[in-house]
Amino acid sequence: MQWSTFDDEPRAVAKLRAVLARGRLHHAWILAGLDIERATSLAKTFAAVLLCPNATDEACGACGPCARIAAGTHADFILVAPEGEGSTRVIKIDTIRTVVHAVSLAPLEGERKVVVVRDAGRMTRDAQNALLKTLEEPPASTTLVLVAHQIEALLPTIRSRCLKVSMKLRPLTHDADDASIAEFFDALRRDTTSALAISERWASEKDDIEHRLDALYAALAKRAVVDARALAGVGAVATARGALRGYANVRLTLDWLVTQLRSEGVA
Repeated sequence: MQWSTFDDEPRAVAKLRAVLARGRLHHAWILAGLDIERATSLAKTFAAVLLCPNATDEACGACGPCARIAAGTHADFILVAPEGEGSTRVIKIDTIRTVVHAVSLAPLEGERKVVVVRDAGRMTRDAQNALLKTLEEPPASTTLVLVAHQIEALLPTIRSRCLKVSMKLRPLTHDADDASIAEFFDALRRDTTSALAISERWASEKDDIEHRLDALYAALAKRAVVDARALAGVGAVATARGALRGYANVRLTLDWLVTQLRSEGVA
C-alpha cells in the first residue's frame, strides 16, 4: 500500500498527497478510471494513509491497522461492491442503508472511518439517493471514496458533492489488434466451448500470457468509448491480470475470464 505502486498515475497520486499535506481532508471523493481494479487499489492506499496510526503522507504498511486494511478486516474500513452476476450486478439500496448506519456510529479503532464504494456507477438510483443525505451532512469522522468507470454514471447531485480525481488508462506497448486477440473475440462470439479452447491454448503458452492480456485490455478499452459493455470487460481483464501477478492458476483464471466476458455480452 505504497504510493510508488502508482508511478504511472502521477497526477492522481499528487492530488491525493497534496490534500493530505494540507491537512484539510474533503469528506467525499470520486476516483474515476476505466481500470476499476487499479482505481480501487489506489482508493485502498488512500484509506490506509488515513487509518494508519504511523502515517505521515504514506502508510507504514507494517502495523496492525495496515495489515487489517490489506486483509479487509479493519473495523473502520468498509469496502462496498456490486452484487449479482454479469451485467446485472448492482449495489442495492439496502447495502447503502447499512453503510449509512455504519458511518453514523463512532469509529472503533481510531479517529476515522473510510468507505470505498467499488464500481459506484452500479448503485441503483434509489441507492444513490440514499447516500445523498450522508454526502450533504457527512459525519466529521468519515471519508467516502466512490470508484467509478465514468463519473457520468453517478447522479449530478452525487457528483456535485465530491472532489474528483481521474485516472488514465495505463500505457500499453502491445498491439491491441494482435491476431490472437481477434481469434479470441471470434471464439467468444461463437460459444463458451470455443472460447475455453482458446484459454486452454493460452494457458499452455504461459510466456505469452502477459502480452495477450495487455492486448486484450487495450482492445476492450478502445471499444469502451462507444460500447458500455466493454467497460465491464476492461475490469474483468484487470482482475485476471492482478490474479496472475499473485500467482493464481493460469488455466482457472483464464476460464474465469471467459465466463465473465460471455456473461457481460462482450465479444
